[in-house]
Amino acid sequence: MLPCVMNTSLDNLPADLNRRLIDELNKNSAWKIIANWVVEKITSLGSQWINSFEQAARLTESRLTPADILLYELDIRLCTVEHLCRILEKCELFDALFILKGPEPLVITVQPYSSEHSQSFKVALGEKFSITCKATSLPPPHYQWFHRDTELKNQTSNTLNILIKSSDQEGHYQCRVRQYNFEGDLVEEKFSTQAPLFIKPMFIRIRKQPESVKVKLYDSCTLSCKAEGHPAPKYQWYKLRKTRYEALKGETSNKLLIDAEKSKCKGIYHCVISNEISTECTEDIEVTIEQPRLRAVAKIALIICNSNYEHHEELFKPSADGAGLAEKLKEIGFAVTCFENLTLSEMRRAILRFCTALTRGVYGVFYFAGHGTKIQETHMLPVDAPKELSRKYIISEEELVAAALRRQPGLFLPILDMCQTAPDSISREDIPLISYEVKNNLLRAYSTCPYESSLESIHADNGIYASSILRHITKDKPVKEVFNDIAHDMSESEDPFIRAQVPMLTSSVWDRIYLTDQLTDDLPLPAEKLINDTTFRPRISSDRLAQNNHEFIITIEPRRRPFINVIQITVSNLDNYNIIYKNEGSRRESELMEPVLHCIGQRCIIFHPQRNVGQWLRISIVRNGKTVAEAALQYMAHIPAIIKDISPLSNYPATADNWYLYFER
Repeated sequence: MLPCVMNTSLDNLPADLNRRLIDELNKNSAWKIIANWVVEKITSLGSQWINSFEQAARLTESRLTPADILLYELDIRLCTVEHLCRILEKCELFDALFILKGPEPLVITVQPYSSEHSQSFKVALGEKFSITCKATSLPPPHYQWFHRDTELKNQTSNTLNILIKSSDQEGHYQCRVRQYNFEGDLVEEKFSTQAPLFIKPMFIRIRKQPESVKVKLYDSCTLSCKAEGHPAPKYQWYKLRKTRYEALKGETSNKLLIDAEKSKCKGIYHCVISNEISTECTEDIEVTIEQPRLRAVAKIALIICNSNYEHHEELFKPSADGAGLAEKLKEIGFAVTCFENLTLSEMRRAILRFCTALTRGVYGVFYFAGHGTKIQETHMLPVDAPKELSRKYIISEEELVAAALRRQPGLFLPILDMCQTAPDSISREDIPLISYEVKNNLLRAYSTCPYESSLESIHADNGIYASSILRHITKDKPVKEVFNDIAHDMSESEDPFIRAQVPMLTSSVWDRIYLTDQLTDDLPLPAEKLINDTTFRPRISSDRLAQNNHEFIITIEPRRRPFINVIQITVSNLDNYNIIYKNEGSRRESELMEPVLHCIGQRCIIFHPQRNVGQWLRISIVRNGKTVAEAALQYMAHIPAIIKDISPLSNYPATADNWYLYFER
């Protein structure tokens, strides 16, 4: 449009041009956009001024529209065509502006980069980069920014404003400007100058550390790390082999694929990240292979706690330690047999009876708490061990292990909670050479090192070593890790008395064996027999005895669980009677405690019933000094069979010479 027309008043617009402009402003109430803009500039008018347009249009009965009245109001306020064009441009009403001005060619007025720039743009990682391209045209221009000829998503304004996160963002940036007509057809296209962006040099910064992983066998996983820096970081993965790290050939990205088809992929890894100005190393991480868990065909344990020695100092904690361990082992599925204060022959028979059940796939735990000594080998002392120690009268650890491994169980774990000090005096005699085959199934745990003492405190509930065992034994970890944790627990104690005792561990066990492994459905016959022969079933005597119209019930049960070689016999269902017990024909009558008498329900405690095999108990019911009823009780028929297996009448050998040959039969 000619300049003179631009300076003309709105009242002098040609009629056809005026009609087209009014129709356009009435579309979608575009006139309100102009009216609101005017009110913002001339605050004295207010919203009432805008509402008056619609009211006036209704009064004129459609002869005038709101757009007619708006143009009239602008005209009387000396608004020219040029003023209106500026208002339309501000309000982005380009269709109406096109009616007044007609098409205008596309012209880029502000370039993002020109020869006047003395230097390129330099930005550090983490900073923002901003450039502008401006153009004029009618219809108005459309912008699209590019980086290295690649279109940038959502960057369609005349200003590019981005955060520099990566060195990949370095390079040239350019804006494409297009003009479309109102039908959407492309009229003209132009490109701005290229603005070069250089990222400032930056030291390596590790943003993401790799993490330790457990991978199932035959699965795979990916280790990854992430760093930033400029020039771009370069990666190299390393694996620890023995004492030094070796670079993994071809592993030069920020990701490392771990294939767990073979166990060789387990180990310690890290990644070295570098550029031309710095080098950094990630934290060490560990890859472990989570192999399928094993299953035990049976889990059995034998616990022997000796404290009441005939010729050696009495101990205070063995029984409490053994009872605590028995409960913990039962929690994780072990069938447990517990004895206390066994002689040499009884210990040998109990061990041999236990070892007959250690067949393939069985997990066996043996725990001994009592006195011990170190005579070349480690030895356990039975309660009848003489003052001057002789290897004939004590039990060698090697005897135990040889018997346990004869049938190659899945795991054998002897735990010796005792001293390993050298004796003051020893008699010398020839002992047969013991040999056995060890596979990946033997782990030996000692409460202390060779020629050192194992300590206990009378003020604590349990011994030092046992206390730590009870805290860790039920953890779902490989058995070696459990006992390493026990040793670490003691070494980190705040009590110097505890730190002074250093436990020891030797092992040929695979990492895969857990004490918490589940059981299979097929219980081997030897283990099943041991469990049945060990289980104490508190029971009422086979029948109720009645004499002279006096009926009573006899109950036999362990005196103190879990130990089964001290029994308690109780007579009940009698009021105001006294009970007199007599162990007829007892070999050791001193071992029958004087019964504790009560008005109702009186009991008799028998220590070591295995030493009274074949004997019986006479029970007399007394009132006012007169015996009113008697019963003869064969109590050995009602206690676990394993008690008879450790008795003098047992078929299991109790001497070392015969013991070694037992499994050859």
